[in-house]
Amino acid sequence: ATDYSLLIAGNSSGADFSNATVITGGTFNGNTITFTGVDLDDGQYFTLGTQFFRCSPGGVENNLVLWLKANAGTNTTTNGANVTSWDDQYGSNDAVGTDPPTYNSSGLNFNPTIDFTAANTNYMIIAHQAAQTTDQQALFVVGSFTSASVGYAPFIIKTETWNWDNGWGLGSDNESDVMLYLKDAWPGVGSMSQQTMGYNTPAINISRTDASNYYNNLNLGTDDVNSKNTRSASTDDITIGASPDGVNAALPARRDFLDGTIGEIIMYNAP
Repeated sequence: ATDYSLLIAGNSSGADFSNATVITGGTFNGNTITFTGVDLDDGQYFTLGTQFFRCSPGGVENNLVLWLKANAGTNTTTNGANVTSWDDQYGSNDAVGTDPPTYNSSGLNFNPTIDFTAANTNYMIIAHQAAQTTDQQALFVVGSFTSASVGYAPFIIKTETWNWDNGWGLGSDNESDVMLYLKDAWPGVGSMSQQTMGYNTPAINISRTDASNYYNNLNLGTDDVNSKNTRSASTDDITIGASPDGVNAALPARRDFLDGTIGEIIMYNAP
C-alpha cells in the first residue's frame, strides 16, 4: 500500500494533476485499497498514483548531471524556429541561446535535433555548476557535423579559452573529421583521445575519464585510450556549439562555431 497514493485535483483543474493534493497511508483488503479521512468536494477529480520514479537515460540515475534531448524541454517544436532555451531533463543545467540554433523536427533518424549553423554563429550557454567539474566523467553526445565547422568547433565544452587550457571539451580537430575528447588540458601539456567520426555521419560519441585514462569511441565501438594528465578544473560556463574566445567563458565572445546537429547530450560525473 505504501507504493500507492490518492491524488486529488481541484474542480477547475480540468483533471490536471500536476498540482494535486497527494494523500498517502492507504491500506489493502484483498484487491481493495482504502484511504481514510478523505472528504471530496463536488466536482473534484481523483486518481490513484504509484510510487514516483525520476526519469533518467536508460534508468541510470546515479551520478547523472546533465540530460538534454531534442524531443523535450525546448521552447519551441516548430520546424526551423529558434531554440532560445533547452531545459535539462534531470536537473537545473538548462541551456540558453543568445545566438540560438534552430529546431529540426526530423533531424536524425526521423527524430528531432537542434541544428547549429557556423555561418550564423549559433551557440548555447549553460551556467556553471560545481557538479560539472568533477575529476571523473562520462559524456554521451548524439549528433553529426559538417566540413563547414570552424577550427576546433565543439559539440560541448567547458573551458576558459579556445586554447582549451583547462576544463573539458568534445570537438573537431582543427577543421578535420576527427573528433577529440580533452579533459583539463590541451595536448601541449596533457593528452587526449580521438576518433575519426566523418562528416555528415550521425553517431553516438562516448567519452569518459576515469582515475587513469581518457577514452573515446563511436557507437559503442573500440576505445581510443590515452593517459590522463594533471587535472585543472574550470569554473566557466558550458558552451554548446562554439568555443569561448576570452579569458572567461562567461563573457559573450565565442569562436570556432559548429556546423552540425545535436540530438542528445548526457553527462555523468563518474565513468
